[in-house]
Amino acid sequence: MRLTPSQEVNNPTGFTKDSLALTRVETFFLYLVKKYKFLRWLATRLGLKKLMARASIMALDNYGSYMLISTRDWSDSGRFDVGRTIMKTWLELTQEDIACQPVDFPISSEEGRKTIKRLFGVDDGVRPVLLMRLGRASRTHVAMSIRKPLEDFIELELSSVRKK
Repeated sequence: MRLTPSQEVNNPTGFTKDSLALTRVETFFLYLVKKYKFLRWLATRLGLKKLMARASIMALDNYGSYMLISTRDWSDSGRFDVGRTIMKTWLELTQEDIACQPVDFPISSEEGRKTIKRLFGVDDGVRPVLLMRLGRASRTHVAMSIRKPLEDFIELELSSVRKK
C-alpha cells in the first residue's frame, strides 16, 4: 500500500486537503495565508494560531493524560507490529469514547525522544513511536469524518501477494 504517484510527488506526507477534509473556503484561505506574508502577520495578530489550536482539541473534554507507544524492535517487521498495536489501541480507546490526538513534535527529533523517554521512564533500548494526548470524547463535537473511497488516495500492489 502506498500513496498514489501524484500524491507522493506533490505531498509526500499524505496530508492533502482531501484527507484532511478541508472545505474549498478553508483551503483557499490557508493558501492565501501561506502566499502573502502580510496576511500571515495579520492572521497571527488576530489569533488564528490560538483559534486553530483550540479547534484541534475541541473533541477532548479532559486532555491531561498522555500515552506513549514504543518498541524495542525497529526492524521492518517490528515497525509493522508496532503499527498494528497503534491501530488496535486507538480503535479500542475510541470504542470506549476516549478521544486520541497524536502529538508528533516531541518525538520527531533525537533530543525530543530522549526527553520523552526520561519523562515516561523508558530505558535506552526502546524507541518512542507515538505520543498521544487522551481524553473523554466531547459529545457535542463527535462527528463522523468524511470517508473517501480507498482508491482515491492509495494504490494496492497485489503482485507480491500469494494466492491460496
